[in-house]
Amino acid sequence: MNLLILRLLMGVLIAFFAGKLVSKIKLPAILGWLLTGMILGPHAFGLISDKLLDASWYQIILNIFESVMGLMMDLCQYSRHKNSNFYAVFLKASSSC
Repeated sequence: MNLLILRLLMGVLIAFFAGKLVSKIKLPAILGWLLTGMILGPHAFGLISDKLLDASWYQIILNIFESVMGLMMDLCQYSRHKNSNFYAVFLKASSSC
């Protein structure tokens, strides 16, 4: 179990630095994070194994992380696209923008 947590932390650290490296060439940092996840994931080098991804505590942390990221989205910045489907689905119901 400790080895799985260590591997996860090492993967997050590598992804952080990959994001910094990618942002130096004027690309979004999330591109570095995604590439790191694809390379270190269970289908490439296998640093982060399927056993870790299936753990119940990992799923709970993942759900919390997804919720926090959703709350950080500023939906009002998307209001300039009033003709898009995004506006029709998400912003029209909460017309606080």
